[in-house]
Amino acid sequence: MTATLIWPTNVTARFLTRTGLHLADTRATVDITDTNGRTIATCRPCGWTTDHDTAYRHQVLEKAQHHADGCTALPNPNA
Repeated sequence: MTATLIWPTNVTARFLTRTGLHLADTRATVDITDTNGRTIATCRPCGWTTDHDTAYRHQVLEKAQHHADGCTALPNPNA
């Protein structure tokens, strides 16, 4: 049985961080949002962020994946 995960509002893509992968913690993600002509990547555990015009979304996705591959921050258990 697979649990259904509800994504935060406006999140269009997610990358599981290194910590999330090792701990099987789905809160440890880099979330992608597309708002007002901008694509924004935000790491939920450490707060890292990057953004660019939506036309360059692929660059934001590449940076987000690269960050997620190496991020070892733990999610805030109280968040």
